[in-house]
Amino acid sequence: MEESRVKCLILPLKKGVLLVPNAVVAEVLNNETLQDSPATAPAWQVGQISWRDQTALPILSFEGVCGEQIPSVEVGANVVVMHSIKPEQKTRYYGLHITDVPTFEFVDAATLTLAPDQDTNPDFVASRVFVNGIEGFIPDLDELARLLD
Repeated sequence: MEESRVKCLILPLKKGVLLVPNAVVAEVLNNETLQDSPATAPAWQVGQISWRDQTALPILSFEGVCGEQIPSVEVGANVVVMHSIKPEQKTRYYGLHITDVPTFEFVDAATLTLAPDQDTNPDFVASRVFVNGIEGFIPDLDELARLLD
């Protein structure tokens, strides 16, 4: 029997990585200049960009959403545009700020291990994992998108 593999994007954060299925990524953007977020936006919304037909696509800091220190956003930011995965959500797309260019990986039982003690996961983290020995997180994509609705 063939073992299942999932094509994923590994998104670099300041500490660790995010692991997301390739299917939820709309586009990877490099060297983006972020516009300021509205004054009423939460601190974890680190900016916005014009993307396709959207003039104010919100860009989130995953670290900030999880209550961690928000990494500085440099000129020429790396952004991953994500699909909202539930059709009833008002926000169809949002961006995640990442610290470097993402990589692709086919993930299976040999490359992915669950971290112990999943009870201590922060909100917005579905699972803490190790991908090829590197600490990472599988985000709760429903909850991330719900922040923006």
